[in-house]
Amino acid sequence: MTSVPCPLSAADLVKSFSQLTNELTRDAATEIDVTVEGRERPLNVTMGNDVLQVGRQAITNALQHAHARKIHVLLSYGERLLQIRVQDNGRGIDEETLNLGRPGHYGIIGMKERAERLGGSISIGSRVGKGTEVTCSAARPPPRGRRRDPCRNRQKAWPTGPWKQDR
Repeated sequence: MTSVPCPLSAADLVKSFSQLTNELTRDAATEIDVTVEGRERPLNVTMGNDVLQVGRQAITNALQHAHARKIHVLLSYGERLLQIRVQDNGRGIDEETLNLGRPGHYGIIGMKERAERLGGSISIGSRVGKGTEVTCSAARPPPRGRRRDPCRNRQKAWPTGPWKQDR
C-alpha cells in the first residue's frame, strides 16, 4: 500500500513555524511572530518542506549568528506566488560573508539551493548593526484539477496515404 503525501496548508506551516520558534527560543529572550497574508492555498509536500526549511535556516541564523531580539516571519500567498520573508533586528551580515559565506557554514548555500529547487529566487539584504531580511519567492504549480487536457475533444486522425490499400 502506497501512501500519498498530503498537501500542506498555511495552518500546517504556521503550526510548524510556531513549534520551531518554541524549540529555538526556549532559552533565548527573542520574540518571534508569524503572519500569514493572502488567500491560503495548499502546497505540495516538497514546496511546503522547502519553504519551511528556508524559514528555519533564516530564523536559526538570526538567533545563532545575529543574536536578534525580534524576528518577524511573513508567509504571503499570492495568486501564483508564495513568498516567505524573515526579518530580524540582529547584528546583520557583512558584505563579504553575505557574498562568500563562512568556511564550514552552509546555511545560506542551502537556502539558495532550496529556492532554486523550487524554481524560485532568494534575496538576502543586510546591513551591519541593522539586521537582515531573507526573502524567498516561488511560483506555485497550478492546481491539478484545473489543468486542461490538450488532447481532450480532439478527433483522432486516422492514417491516410500511399501505405493504405483499398480492398
